[in-house]
Amino acid sequence: MIVVISILIVAITVLSAINVFQQDHGSGHASFSVQAAVNGSPPVAASNNTQNASISREFASTVTDVANASSALNKFLFLPNIGANISMVNGHVSPLYTGAPAPMGIGDFGIVNGTGQNYNTSSFEGTLTVNNLSDFYLLNDGPHSISVQLNAVLRNVTIDGSANYSFWTQNVMIYSTRTHTLSFEDNVWNFSSPTSVIEPGTILNSTGNVVKYPGVHIALGPNFTVTTPFSVSLYLNSTNSGTPNNIVFFNYSLTGNINGSPSTKSGTFDRVTFNSTGGESSGYFAKPANFSVSGTTLAPNGLLYDAEFMIGGPGGGSTTSIYNMSANMTLQYKYSTGYRNVPSAYDFGTDTGETSVGISEYYSTSNTVHLNAGPSLLYGLWNTSSGNGMVSVKSGKSVYSGTLSPSNGFVFISMGNNFSSTTAEWAPTAPNGSFSFKLPSGNYSAMAMMSNHDPVQVKLQQASPNDFTLTPNYATGIYTPIFADGNSQLHNISYSGSGTAASPYVLFGGNESSAINPLFTEMNDFTFPVFGGLMISNVSNHTIIQPPSFRVSYPVSALKQLTSAGLPEVNYLSMLVYGSSNMTIENSSYISGWFSSYLSGFPVANIVMWNSTNMDITGNYFASQGSSLLIYNDNNTSSNNTINGNYFTIDATVTNALDQYFLNSNSPVGLQVYSSNNTIYNNFFSGTAPAVSPGGKGNNIYNGGTVSYTDKWNISKTPGINIIGGQNISGNYWMNYNDGSGQPYNDGGLIAHGLDQSPLHYPNSVTFIPSGLNPGTPYLVEFQANFLTQKDVPTILFGGAIVRGDSAFSLSNGTYQYYAEATGSYTTVTGNFTINGKDSSALLRFVSTETYKIVFNPVGLSGGSYWNITISGSGISPVTAYSAPGVGLIFVGAPNGTYNYSVLAYGYTLLSPNGTVNVSGSGIQVNLYFVPDEYSVSIIEKGLPSNTAWSVTLGGKQYNTSNNTLIIPGLTPGTYNYTVNSVSGYVASPGGEFTLGFNNSYIGVTFTTTLSPILLAGYAILGVIAGGVVSAFIVYTRMRKK
Repeated sequence: MIVVISILIVAITVLSAINVFQQDHGSGHASFSVQAAVNGSPPVAASNNTQNASISREFASTVTDVANASSALNKFLFLPNIGANISMVNGHVSPLYTGAPAPMGIGDFGIVNGTGQNYNTSSFEGTLTVNNLSDFYLLNDGPHSISVQLNAVLRNVTIDGSANYSFWTQNVMIYSTRTHTLSFEDNVWNFSSPTSVIEPGTILNSTGNVVKYPGVHIALGPNFTVTTPFSVSLYLNSTNSGTPNNIVFFNYSLTGNINGSPSTKSGTFDRVTFNSTGGESSGYFAKPANFSVSGTTLAPNGLLYDAEFMIGGPGGGSTTSIYNMSANMTLQYKYSTGYRNVPSAYDFGTDTGETSVGISEYYSTSNTVHLNAGPSLLYGLWNTSSGNGMVSVKSGKSVYSGTLSPSNGFVFISMGNNFSSTTAEWAPTAPNGSFSFKLPSGNYSAMAMMSNHDPVQVKLQQASPNDFTLTPNYATGIYTPIFADGNSQLHNISYSGSGTAASPYVLFGGNESSAINPLFTEMNDFTFPVFGGLMISNVSNHTIIQPPSFRVSYPVSALKQLTSAGLPEVNYLSMLVYGSSNMTIENSSYISGWFSSYLSGFPVANIVMWNSTNMDITGNYFASQGSSLLIYNDNNTSSNNTINGNYFTIDATVTNALDQYFLNSNSPVGLQVYSSNNTIYNNFFSGTAPAVSPGGKGNNIYNGGTVSYTDKWNISKTPGINIIGGQNISGNYWMNYNDGSGQPYNDGGLIAHGLDQSPLHYPNSVTFIPSGLNPGTPYLVEFQANFLTQKDVPTILFGGAIVRGDSAFSLSNGTYQYYAEATGSYTTVTGNFTINGKDSSALLRFVSTETYKIVFNPVGLSGGSYWNITISGSGISPVTAYSAPGVGLIFVGAPNGTYNYSVLAYGYTLLSPNGTVNVSGSGIQVNLYFVPDEYSVSIIEKGLPSNTAWSVTLGGKQYNTSNNTLIIPGLTPGTYNYTVNSVSGYVASPGGEFTLGFNNSYIGVTFTTTLSPILLAGYAILGVIAGGVVSAFIVYTRMRKK
């Protein structure tokens, strides 16, 4: 094993090095390298308002970690944008999003007619009046919910007496168009830090209903039941309010039919007080902090000092889709005599992570923005200039009306006379196909399309209807998603049938084209996709579909985002079924698709069935890249869904990429059941987490409530060939089931309520036998093989489990490859085994790769001394490290073994210059004891008769001699003062100062019987010259030795 040494140079005193040492367990890879650090220096929590030209990888990574810290609570997070495309152009910030999905609404970025401008204010007000609203997006945990956010950056906040902090404040309204529940909450993030994380102690107190969450302040406000129309105003107010600390108020005013009667509700739901006076003396008052909008300066984390009033998904970086809307909004800031509209505006925000599509905007001369259902095209509104890819529009609107037939096709609109697929955005139409898009005056082009139909491109007209009639053409294949909202649209996407049990609709499928049109690949910066492949809602007629794969290849414009997140360039759109019944999804040869870690905690899967009953999922092959099938219903709903005859495997093409998640308990999941009274039987479950059905507190994925889901995981034994070729159909085959005795199984406890009473198993098995692990160490074993399923589908089956000790798995005849990885720092183990009519075994020989620190503490060195050490052994090539003056050396990443070392220091002798250190399961400290080398100074006299006694005093000690040379031994390098003592009848040259280096030295002194001042001065000069010669020699010698 080849090991590279790492050395950590730590600026510490010897004793502190000994006291602060802790055992370090490394990454599991024996790898030594040289690093530098300052002992005790904490991570940077906040910084001055230093300009930053781009969003850092550290920022994106930390925001992602914060978002994933608690899947149960991340719906309360409203994230900063991790993918903002911010640049400085001609001295001002350059917006920002290039296309939807974006946070739609009003954004003020401090750019007025192409010039960067700045202003501060103590308050922002955002007002939204909603006349009607319809939204739907199934992959967030509130399918009919949106957020309305007033977001601004509070600048020059004082923390612990330092007035250079910036905090992103968010006053948020959440509204559900299904339940008509309206609630308020807030977030505060630290834009002073590259990570945006708030450190403990930053906020002194809060009056809101605080949700404890690492790195972010979250507080919940009141909630109401409100029907449209209604009007809501959100406020951000900053003040010191007569206190020493900076304070921000989160206020609201709501008018409408509230809780069943017309009224107005208003108030403050949170007051956040910052810890401005921490560490300051009594009587200290912080300077007021203000909200800042700057077109010339970026916040320290690379985002904007801006103000935004926008509409997006209900938290966690999610998106939403608007299908119908009539609303208007204003964004105003406070100045000396009241509130006024922001100086300039765009129809989108930038700092905000949540997004929306399906909203078109125009503005009136009063700078009121009107929101309607339409394409989410991005442009500048008032006091903006066109340029850098951004168009500025004038006030007023043009109306483009018409009808789409069939009504469940798709319409995309771009600006200009010619349709542009790179800038086009989806425009929602009504269930009957009608539309009336209200857009800023200008020219627009449109494309209408639908699977198995010819697409149509036109330039939109104001004076006449824009009717799109799509002609059926099965040769075009499946190149758009398949969409239906309500029974009336089902026949438009069907080959045959009438929707009855005897004659179900047979939906489009089978004749898939090469890929779905790239217009349907849109996703926001947190990778929430805009479209599913199959989108069915509110249908009850009987339907059958043999679904295509819904494969998409992402365009070049998305590759940077995918590459930076380590995601593939190809994916498969999800199948989404909501509020529906009597549907069969059957006989698909490949259902797959990946989801990024940004979507952790959200109800995502390749097939999502939400509030749906009497569904039949049968005979499909799932290749999970994260989550295959998710079923959700209210705990008390009798779902009556059947899952039968399916293969749940892991897509082997991505197993290497997914390995990092396995031991973090984030294995790709096959089936998730958040629903009761479903029947799951005769399925083939492989993977490490094939099925999950949790129970208890917090496991309702819609509202976080307590649940107890009860389902049937087998049926009574029925004659027939089961999924593994056996003679009876009853339970399921579980590849991670290693009992083999037929005992009831609950997927290792992942199924909280209910058991497979009749798990299937093959007659033969393989037993994995680990060695080299500490007792009780869990390990993951994975195995895969190529063979045909019972449906003659070429399959790569992939399975495994996290186990301890010897583990057996029942498998069919065949040759398998295996991969094993243990918790902690051990080598991975690979190999293969064969089952051919008898049991097999595989020995897993793990080798520890744990690494540790070797700390060398210098003892006895003066502050300015240099030293070095050479270390070798245990497969390590000799490495020499040189210390700075007065520091210790830490070798990081040493595996178990024996190491030899040798040490050298200039001017010092080690008691043990060579030694050996043994590393065995823990870090090691070695104290190196240095003893200074000793030298002498010879003082030579001239002018005294032979055998005359004379003396010199040095360091408070008198040295006597009657020889002409006085030798003073035992001196260590340094600077000394000496005095030549008087001799009767003589005058000695005066004493002085000399510096002793790493060698012996001499000084000349002269005694005279004449007291001539001139001669005495001459002697003094000679003494200085002699001392200078000695010092120069010493310095020259030290320089050569370096």
